[in-house]
Amino acid sequence: RHKTKQEVYDEIIAKSRRYKAQKAKEKGEDEELVQDLDSKFTSLVHSKALLSLTEPNKMKALKALVNNSSISIEKSDKDSLSATRATEIFVQEKPDEYDQTVRQLGFEMRARPSDRLKTPEEIAQEERERLVELEV
Repeated sequence: RHKTKQEVYDEIIAKSRRYKAQKAKEKGEDEELVQDLDSKFTSLVHSKALLSLTEPNKMKALKALVNNSSISIEKSDKDSLSATRATEIFVQEKPDEYDQTVRQLGFEMRARPSDRLKTPEEIAQEERERLVELEV
């Protein structure tokens, strides 16, 4: 037996609703995953573990600054505060190559558009207009 138009439409609508529900579920899962990864990455950046892998020289400088900081701050606060201050001081003293390039590009002159090439007729017309202007 053949399906009626109504049955076909009902199947299409049901299929569309299932597809939309599946997409919404996947989107929600993806958003949760992104938020989780963002929080993990933020904690990784704050732990300075990434810095020790990517730029060992900066990490040595940070450790030296942390070791030379004042002892009057409590031990738990000392590690977090002095590391943060050391990072800020080090970043202020030596901007990385990307920041320097961005700053240089901001100061460069932008190219100006040139006038379009004129046809010989346009050049002759402008010359005539210039001569007429000089006569007056």
